[in-house]
Amino acid sequence: MVKLAKVGRDIEYKAIGSEIKVTSQGIVEGYLNRTGIIDSGDDKSVPGCFKKTLSDSYARKAQQSLDYLWPFLYNHSYAELPVGGIFYGEEDKKGLFIKVQMNMDIQSGREVYASFKNGTLSKFSMGYRAVQVEWEKSEGHSIRLLKEVAVMEGSCVVFPMNDESIATAVKNRRYFFMDGYESKGSASGKTSWPLADRGVSWDGGQAKKDIQAWATSGDSVNWSKAAQCFFWVEKSPPENLSQCKMPFVMKSGGTMKAIPQGIISAAGAVLSQPPVQSQEPGAAQTLMMWTA
Repeated sequence: MVKLAKVGRDIEYKAIGSEIKVTSQGIVEGYLNRTGIIDSGDDKSVPGCFKKTLSDSYARKAQQSLDYLWPFLYNHSYAELPVGGIFYGEEDKKGLFIKVQMNMDIQSGREVYASFKNGTLSKFSMGYRAVQVEWEKSEGHSIRLLKEVAVMEGSCVVFPMNDESIATAVKNRRYFFMDGYESKGSASGKTSWPLADRGVSWDGGQAKKDIQAWATSGDSVNWSKAAQCFFWVEKSPPENLSQCKMPFVMKSGGTMKAIPQGIISAAGAVLSQPPVQSQEPGAAQTLMMWTA
């Protein structure tokens, strides 16, 4: 394994489905990030990766008499007042658990709290910097292990509970790039997969195992067949798993199905990239077909 320091890199974002609970007086709690799970971006947060950022944030909170560890934003927007603040954080065996006090004195804080309470918001997203990472090979592709991260903020995001809101967001981003893919590759993915229930959990690593097993006949993998399960391929047809990006299909109920949370995860990967001029927004178009 090769260790690479990632100090001072740009802020990255990760959105996850979470067991979010609304408690009394504007408090919302849940997991800001899960550990031990490979996401659609081939990243995995390693247990212990939040230890230093928690220690540093609690120390800063005490030294400066702050009310919060980190700000809580709406859709990662620094252009608006924070809708709340994260006053408690703890890394347990599942991941980074947080408690958020919504600002009930401003309209946006009250609206976000009401939306969590009514279920129209249900997902947290983490803004962070990768301080220390390692890379490992898994079934022919590279996984980035997040060994230490610096949390910058938490956010609520609007698209997970409403497929149409995902489609609207993608449609409004006609031009985009996926980091590292802008000069090569093409959109992929079959649009006629049966759709699994919304409650089916998503595991990007398990999805890739299921896809490879499904596309294997005898001793060889039919990579053209496997490409039907990914939104992006670096080469068409791909020659190996490392050339296949953003899976959204996994075995559910004994058969291969498109997984709503996998589609949402891929949409988050697309939407986290800055818009640039491109003549081939194909991955976004494929996503729209699934979310329209």
